[in-house]
Amino acid sequence: MMEARRRRVGDQRISSKGGFSVPVNRGFRSEQETRQQDAFQRIMKHASGLLPVFRKVFILCAIRGFTIEEAAAVLRISPAAVALRLARARREIEIQLGVTI
Repeated sequence: MMEARRRRVGDQRISSKGGFSVPVNRGFRSEQETRQQDAFQRIMKHASGLLPVFRKVFILCAIRGFTIEEAAAVLRISPAAVALRLARARREIEIQLGVTI
């Protein structure tokens, strides 16, 4: 049995089996991916309207995935201050969007 061979063509992934090429992904986004991207854009739009002290913490923790301790070290503030600012930023965005994040 011949194993499937894979190669990259630009940003597309092509599977080749027995000399027959089948495009796997040509930039198509699933409905779930589209919804996630739309939600992310809405959140970022509202995050840009936050006060800078809240926006920095929100972006570091909620968007970039920093822990509270890591964000505290980057911003040179206490972890308690990061946690408080993150909670306030999330609450403000939740109020603006009418959802829980």
